Amino acid sequence: MTSTARRLIQGAYFEPVDLKVLRDAFGQVWASIAPLYGKDAATLDAAQQELATIILDLAKDGQLHSRPPDARGLSPRSQST
Repeated sequence: MTSTARRLIQGAYFEPVDLKVLRDAFGQVWASIAPLYGKDAATLDAAQQELATIILDLAKDGQLHSRPPDARGLSPRSQST
């Protein structure tokens, strides 16, 4: 997880146990989609920021408890068009 993505998640207002769930969710999804983004540091950082934002939005809406996130629909924009 890049420092920017880490700051997004760590800076969110959730209980410590919920932050662990968010970090774990990020790690699981990132592991499945990371190879799609190549090795360019700027591309990886942007993708991780976007994933962190998606996970935080799901958590704020209460959706992480009812449905664990997965990689469906979380592919690079350039490959989804």
